[in-house]
Amino acid sequence: MNRLNTQKRVQVLSALVEGVSINATCRMTGVAKHTVLDLLRDLGCAAAAFHDFMVRGLRVRRLQCDEIWAFVGAKQKNASPEKKAEGWGDAWTWTAIDADTKLCVTFFFAEAHGTDAARTQREYALIQEFKPVGNTLLK
Repeated sequence: MNRLNTQKRVQVLSALVEGVSINATCRMTGVAKHTVLDLLRDLGCAAAAFHDFMVRGLRVRRLQCDEIWAFVGAKQKNASPEKKAEGWGDAWTWTAIDADTKLCVTFFFAEAHGTDAARTQREYALIQEFKPVGNTLLK
């Protein structure tokens, strides 16, 4: 199987990081769309592994827990039952961000329920060895 050389990978990823669309990146670099998507997937997996390994034992004074709404394919109300079964519809990203350093301490994808907000706090507590109490985190 052919692999992109390091220089071409850097060129592709630099374009994506700068906000260039995937199709425009393909045109600019001459790399096939499937190859760009594979590279992006590999980078995402490596970044997640790096984050999970490195983000431990932090001392966070203020933690901001929030959710971000988006949709996959179509908004929930416009997606057909068949498309919903394929994963189309509303998507929520739950985040816990250090208010002082803006470091994303933890995140996950789920539905918009109070139990998901509590999961954000539990995951943070596991990382930091803090204990969640109600809607706050205490040492």
